Amino acid sequence: AILLEGVEPQHALTQVERIRQQAGGSDDGSGSGPLTFSAGWAPITAPASKAALATALQAADDALRAAKTAGRNCTWPQ
Repeated sequence: AILLEGVEPQHALTQVERIRQQAGGSDDGSGSGPLTFSAGWAPITAPASKAALATALQAADDALRAAKTAGRNCTWPQ
């Protein structure tokens, strides 16, 4: 999990995409091919209750599953 406090959603997406582009396509030398990086994210407003945090983490997890289903090596929602 990456938490970006005080960051607008569009800027957070830009940051996650930057990480994905830097990590994706690199080769770890194992012979299994290039690495892929999928990410799901969800906004949350601080201060957040435990329930709101749990809801946001579940939304981010659901988004990660959607990214993997969409073909991996992507960020969701886009």
